[in-house]
Amino acid sequence: MLNKDVSSLLLSQDVDLSLPEEGGSILKWKSEVFSNLACYDSWLDKAMAGGFLSDRMAYVFLSGYQAALHAKFPMLSADKLGAFCVSEEGGNRPKAILTSFQKEGGNYKLNGIKTFVTCAEDADELLVAAFDSALASPRPAIKIFHIDAAVEGACIEEDKTLPFMPELKRGRLTLDGCMCSAASLLEGDGYADYIKPFSPLEALYVMAAGVSYMMRLARLYQWPDTFVEQCFALLISIEGASFCEPETVENQIFISGLKEQIKALVIMTENPGYWAESDPDVYKRWLRDKVMLMMPDRAHSIRLERAWQNLRHGSAE
Repeated sequence: MLNKDVSSLLLSQDVDLSLPEEGGSILKWKSEVFSNLACYDSWLDKAMAGGFLSDRMAYVFLSGYQAALHAKFPMLSADKLGAFCVSEEGGNRPKAILTSFQKEGGNYKLNGIKTFVTCAEDADELLVAAFDSALASPRPAIKIFHIDAAVEGACIEEDKTLPFMPELKRGRLTLDGCMCSAASLLEGDGYADYIKPFSPLEALYVMAAGVSYMMRLARLYQWPDTFVEQCFALLISIEGASFCEPETVENQIFISGLKEQIKALVIMTENPGYWAESDPDVYKRWLRDKVMLMMPDRAHSIRLERAWQNLRHGSAE
């Protein structure tokens, strides 16, 4: 079952359920929501609470994303926003990562450009994927560096605005001779140990935050009890999942099933009666941003296909 504090918040706690028409910012969300989640035990609990307490989908996503980042990278400061800087112009596969690092004395120097940095200039700490320029190998040796966003040689500029969740800033990170200490280098394979497993973990946490937000809408606008029951059941199933190894076959199938159930809930919200007493601006935002909970995930589709292939191959043997 869910932590009793989370259950109370989602089902009965007397909180201000109203949603503002417009306004807000990432920094406002950070001070009013993210910085006040210490009472919840786990980062998954914080994702659910953060999703429920956020006033729009941009910050719901951010609640799940930040919780997943902090769960995967415990060296991040609990009260600061992180950004996982992996993608470049060519994508996020190892060969597409052209940002490089080289050793200089006891430190490392980073050079390169990252695209699609979530939080843009509001990020406090960065996790940067780079390859070792000193090693000649068919598969680049990817490592992850944990650095302060304000370090000299690192510059983040706001870059992309999406047609949905426009409040969520996307940035472009330029690393120009950025010097990092030896302590900033994380142990392990950057791709296998960090980049690959983070994707399904992020999906799980963002879905948890999204379902929690739908429970807020359901309580605010007095949607049918059955809607709340289905949301609550989904959150209990997420809480009970084991994601110590996010890439397992079982977890890929679990995530796919969750996605389909969440899509069904989102489709239920298309009932005009659900919004009869709603604020028109909140409804417009929902219509614009609900796509976040229904977007196809190419990387997950590939993992899911491989999962079923592995299962069927195993059963055939």
